[in-house]
Amino acid sequence: MRWIGFIRNVMIGRAGLHREILLDACRTAGGEDPMSYLATGNLAFTAEDLATVLRPLEAAIAGVVGRPTPVMVRELPWLVGLIERAPLSAYDDSWQTEISFLAHDAAPLGDLPAQLGGTALIRIGPRELGTARPRDKPRAPHANPLLEKLSGQRGSARAWSTLARIAEREQARR
Repeated sequence: MRWIGFIRNVMIGRAGLHREILLDACRTAGGEDPMSYLATGNLAFTAEDLATVLRPLEAAIAGVVGRPTPVMVRELPWLVGLIERAPLSAYDDSWQTEISFLAHDAAPLGDLPAQLGGTALIRIGPRELGTARPRDKPRAPHANPLLEKLSGQRGSARAWSTLARIAEREQARR
C-alpha cells in the first residue's frame, strides 16, 4: 500500500530535519520508495504493514527535532478519491481551503458546528476536517487549531492545493 504522511508542525530543512534525513528515517523504519513533497513535512512511502513503520518513523523524526512529532497518514487511493470528490469546490479563490487530519487510528470527530469564528467547517471523513476561511479575514481560525479544539487530539493540516499537488505527483509516478 502507498501511504501519504503529513508530519505535524515541521518544515523540512529546519531543526535539522533535512530531506535526506527524513527519507533515511523512513527507509530505516521499513518504508519503501520514500518521497518527500514540498517543505511542509509531506512524505509518501510504501509499506505492507503501517504499524511496523509508523511508530519507528515518528520516533526517528522526534529524535532529530527534539519533540514528539506525529505523522498523520492516509492511503494514497483515499487521497486521490478526496481530490476527485472536491468537497471544498463551493469555495472560490477568495477563500483559503484546508484539510486537517487526525491520526488514522484516532477517535472519530463528534458533531461539528457549521462555522466557528468566521471559518466554515466541512466534515470530510471521520478523522478529517475541511475548512474554508475568507482570505480577507486573516484572523479567522486556522484548520488545525480548530480540529484540535473540537477533537481534543493532535492533528496536522494542509492546504487543499498542497494535497492536490501531492496526489497528482504520486499518480504521475505510477
